[in-house]
Amino acid sequence: MAEIGLMLRNPSTDTEEIVAVLRRDAAMVARILRVANSAAFARVEPIGAIEEAVLAVGFSEIHRVVGTVAAFQLADQPMRLHGISGARFRENALLTACLMKHFGLVTGLDSQAFYTAGMLRTLGIIVMEREVMRYPRIVPPFRTSGESDLMTWQRKHWGIDSSAITAKLLRHWNMPGEIAAAVECHLIQSEFPAREASLLRLAACVASREGYGISGESLGHEENAREQGKLSTGQFDDAVGRAVTEFNSAHNLVM
Repeated sequence: MAEIGLMLRNPSTDTEEIVAVLRRDAAMVARILRVANSAAFARVEPIGAIEEAVLAVGFSEIHRVVGTVAAFQLADQPMRLHGISGARFRENALLTACLMKHFGLVTGLDSQAFYTAGMLRTLGIIVMEREVMRYPRIVPPFRTSGESDLMTWQRKHWGIDSSAITAKLLRHWNMPGEIAAAVECHLIQSEFPAREASLLRLAACVASREGYGISGESLGHEENAREQGKLSTGQFDDAVGRAVTEFNSAHNLVM
């Protein structure tokens, strides 16, 4: 997903290059074909090849489709230590991504990079869970740990928080530096936060308000995040409305 996002910033990228990346993941190809053949794209003849699917969906939509499919591949099992079901994890990622995309669109910022940041911001949680599975040790589940803040609990038992892990991965994947920085510090309360971090925290706030939050995240007040993100009430309402509509459509499409 990150690689395709970077490729789409290059106007010389062609279909063959996109397809070559997609072919690395057979499950991704199968789901994209399913999406391309869905009623949403109103095809008369069924599509059987990934090359046709990419052309049918279009470059402008392929990143979103890949992101939507990725959300439902990221978490194939519950995050037991964090107390998060696979479904909740995926829904939070997808809604946060849709919100970030539309925050980017109404502000004229990089909506594509914003979408990726929203989709992958909690990826570090999966890394933490799998680390304990691979190297078994005793870690008390968050809900019974006595900690009220998820980040404090993570740092106590892993020596790092999940946002910092995700930021390391985004930098490794050559994502824009400001996006990685936003992911790294969006849950840290600051008097003068970067705009990207404020918007990412705002997206997490809205996802929580809509019933798709991550338990234990310390998000602060939604209004403060909106003001720090420099969104007018009109911009905010428009972006949230469009994002929720897109989320419901994408959720139904992939599920």
